[in-house]
Amino acid sequence: MGKYLLKPFLLTTGVCLLLTFSGCKDDYDDPTAMDEEEVMEQPTPLPYDDQLTEKVAVPTAVIGNDFDPVTTALINRLNLIANEIGDDVKAVIIDGALIPSLTNAQKNEIQAVFDRGGSIILSEANQQTAYDFSKNLGEEPSFNAEDESGNDHFCDVYVFNNHNDEYIVQDIHAKIEGVAISDDDVESGEITSGPVNILDDLTPYQYGLRADKLAIWINRNSEPHKTKARSDINGISSAQVVAIDYYPTFYDHDKAKNLSGSYTVVYMITSLYSFAQDADYYAVHQEVIGSNQAMHLGNWKDGDNYCYGFYLGVLINDNCLLTNENTVPNSARIQTTSPATTENARQESVSLGFSIGGDVGMDSSGPSAGISAGINYSESYNVTIPDVSIANQCKSDDSHLNATWEYDVAAPSPKTNFWGYIKGFNNAPSVSINTIDIHNTWLWVVNNPSGKYKMECKNTIMYEYIYGWNNTFSIGWVPVTKGYNYYRDIVLNPPKRTRD
Repeated sequence: MGKYLLKPFLLTTGVCLLLTFSGCKDDYDDPTAMDEEEVMEQPTPLPYDDQLTEKVAVPTAVIGNDFDPVTTALINRLNLIANEIGDDVKAVIIDGALIPSLTNAQKNEIQAVFDRGGSIILSEANQQTAYDFSKNLGEEPSFNAEDESGNDHFCDVYVFNNHNDEYIVQDIHAKIEGVAISDDDVESGEITSGPVNILDDLTPYQYGLRADKLAIWINRNSEPHKTKARSDINGISSAQVVAIDYYPTFYDHDKAKNLSGSYTVVYMITSLYSFAQDADYYAVHQEVIGSNQAMHLGNWKDGDNYCYGFYLGVLINDNCLLTNENTVPNSARIQTTSPATTENARQESVSLGFSIGGDVGMDSSGPSAGISAGINYSESYNVTIPDVSIANQCKSDDSHLNATWEYDVAAPSPKTNFWGYIKGFNNAPSVSINTIDIHNTWLWVVNNPSGKYKMECKNTIMYEYIYGWNNTFSIGWVPVTKGYNYYRDIVLNPPKRTRD
């Protein structure tokens, strides 16, 4: 994270300019002065009203009438609202508070929707209630029963179906662990952290953006299971898919108030068991898709400082394999991590491949128990991510099984006037102010496995702004970086370890 620990550039850094002048100058020719039109604040005005960009195309039943704003925006997107849960219904939205009072008839109707591959959408459900309800339907939830946060609900919206797909929308008003690298920390490199509120009141437009993503997910995942073409084993094994929505911002800055990016972190986990080796194989593909447009304000002036922001500064994806007792599994290791460390990458090359001979047990919740001919697993991707440095920090030893990558985006460069003084900043790299899409893949192998394992996920998303100044004989600039650590435990579906 070196570029986030920059000292203010002084005369000796080589990038600052020593300026000397000869002759007489009029007062109005002050070279440090700046024309008003040279640095203009460039906010992108956001609509206030919900734009209803996406619609839910599948017939949907609704149980309840007192929903949170995100679910309300989702209901406003329903093209076909079913008056009863008939055979044509492919999604059911349920007020989480009403789950304990559902009738047996309603439970049977919801069960039928689940069994035929439809989506079950729980709004603001208590974690224990969501766990019990989904488990009773036949889902293997990716979270444990207890609610360690103490909140009355663990997320705003939880969506699941019978083919291992889950979608979780972050609790908008929850306190998240904020992290910061400020100008006070640049010399020591210290990163501070502590709980902060992420967002206050949002507009209908902002709630609608969250509902748009839900609508897309429901349309794609409310049909009977179809093979996911990720490798040649997918005709007989279904990957566990967990998608989590996050909305990071630059906290404690007036200009970023109630602005946020929009990120979806998707985990696709294929669970396999080698009978010959007595070993579990967990092939994991993590994709992070982030939209940064709503955070980008461009240039503005703050007193004598010239400022530019907000843009994505750093992403850190840290995933650790643990037992349910929070210990590293014995005789476990990481294999085949990708991508590799790359400075100033223009393209991210990601691949994962391995073979298992003999009898293989599949994900126990999938459509098939196993095969006897062995399997070959292979996937590869090339993704364009210019101006991003990748650090592969994966660890595999007795105390760590971390699949960890850090992505650092290049900082914007200053604009200077004829005299060499800062007059603003050029645009940050496109991936930091528009859309970024990254992929990480790895393989965990656990010898002599037993029970279930979990993946402790920590995803750090940090925004940045940069400010610069002019002195009589020098210029300088420094970035300030703030964001959030997002934590989520995902319980992995174990493969079938016994022969029929």
